[in-house]
Amino acid sequence: MIFVRMVLLGSAATFLQGSLAHLGLPASLMPQLALLIAVFGAFSESSVPAVFGAFSVGLILDLSSAMILGPWSGAFVVVYLMLSLVSQRLFIDSGLVAAIVSFFAALLAGSLFAALSPSGDLLRGQHLVMLCGQAVVTALVAPWLFAALSCVIGRPDPASLRGPSPLSAR
Repeated sequence: MIFVRMVLLGSAATFLQGSLAHLGLPASLMPQLALLIAVFGAFSESSVPAVFGAFSVGLILDLSSAMILGPWSGAFVVVYLMLSLVSQRLFIDSGLVAAIVSFFAALLAGSLFAALSPSGDLLRGQHLVMLCGQAVVTALVAPWLFAALSCVIGRPDPASLRGPSPLSAR
């Protein structure tokens, strides 16, 4: 069920991001809404279907930007896996934690995207400014989006967040 929810929410987030771009919002002020779906998924559930959901959200973003199976898919999976391993240790209802985690997730995903993309423009100053701007805006949007998603989808069961993750090595 998490896979279907992530794909549907990722599709809506990608559509909204594209709509904001068509309205003329500068790229450096564009929140990475699709990434926030993967981050919320990592906080909600650590499972193999959720990993495929994060991959699918990245694939939707890749296909919407005319890239076939590309950098966003890989970046979202890496971010999801890293966050699902530490999500059991974080107080996920805190808006401050959601903002900080989303800020670093946006920096990591943007860096991975630049490293995996054919153009590889990570070291250009313009890309770094855009990446930092997107990370700040994403961090500002994250607490509000997580609160809305928690109301719509429901909070994760605290009992499911204890103990070893199905993705952990234990």
